[in-house]
Amino acid sequence: PIQAKKHGFCMIDTDPWEANVPPTSFVYRSCGTQTRAGNQGISTGWADTYFKWLAGQFFLLTDPREPIPAGEYLIRITANPPFTPVGGEPCPHLDGLGFCHMLRESNYGNNVAEVRVTVPDRVGKQGFGPGGGIEPPPHELIDDENRHGAG
Repeated sequence: PIQAKKHGFCMIDTDPWEANVPPTSFVYRSCGTQTRAGNQGISTGWADTYFKWLAGQFFLLTDPREPIPAGEYLIRITANPPFTPVGGEPCPHLDGLGFCHMLRESNYGNNVAEVRVTVPDRVGKQGFGPGGGIEPPPHELIDDENRHGAG
């Protein structure tokens, strides 16, 4: 089967969840680097918005056996996927159906998103991101860690 690989991940407080009820403070504001510790998460009342210009916000659609054929595809992404432990593996959090999850949630039923994509019949420099041929406008926010003056 065709697999996709996500090359970047960070969750921090970037935007109030509801504009008419601003939260009083934010806690998580640093993704960290290889040389600087981070503090990742989402505080109550906050959201994490990903902009298409932010580094690492892409995935590679690959098949180790052959190039991906042109056509229509359904991309399905599962956050905090359920698993059954094997070989003494720990089960950090158990859901109501008896499956394990790495992160505790109040609702495990809303963790799947799907989107249809078209793979063109030729390789071209279209789209956003590395090699995409379109540069971000100068007014776009690129580094979420600097939105609140934190870093």
